[in-house]
Amino acid sequence: MIYDPEAQTLADLPRVQARRHGPRPAVTCEDRQASYAELAGRSEALAHQLARRGLGPGQRVGLLSKESLEAVVAVLAVARC
Repeated sequence: MIYDPEAQTLADLPRVQARRHGPRPAVTCEDRQASYAELAGRSEALAHQLARRGLGPGQRVGLLSKESLEAVVAVLAVARC
């Protein structure tokens, strides 16, 4: 993702970029790829799951993952919480 003045925070980037670039590839990891729209949707869904489990602003989250598409989704989801 690139700098975008419309995105005030890291959490805003997937939504803003999805609106602008929807089906274009956003992340490629090995042989897997996700579009901006897919990345925004997956990170939003995970953010909602984390919030339902009690994650909120100011709480710490540890992520242990290999470089992967899921790791990118997780980082963006935690940023939204």
